Amino acid sequence: MKILLADDDEISRKIIASFLARFGYESLVVQNGAEAWEILQTPQAPPLAICDWMMPRMTGPEVCARLRGIKQPVRTYVILLSSRNSKLDIVKGLDAGADD
Repeated sequence: MKILLADDDEISRKIIASFLARFGYESLVVQNGAEAWEILQTPQAPPLAICDWMMPRMTGPEVCARLRGIKQPVRTYVILLSSRNSKLDIVKGLDAGADD
């Protein structure tokens, strides 16, 4: 299964992609939210997206909100990664459409 991995930090991308590969997943890696959004709009969008909260060109929550605003044949499950841990930030991420 392909998983979209969107993170502007190269080290984080490599660590997460390596971890996913060990479990047999193929990572489709992008460096910013705009690239993630381009992929997620296509009919071939992966069923799972892991997005960093803070990215250039479009944040993770912005990607989620846009994704939830379009009709998809299969709903993409979105995980937001962040060092933010306040309840308000968690609510903001979930309100934007993140699943986890």
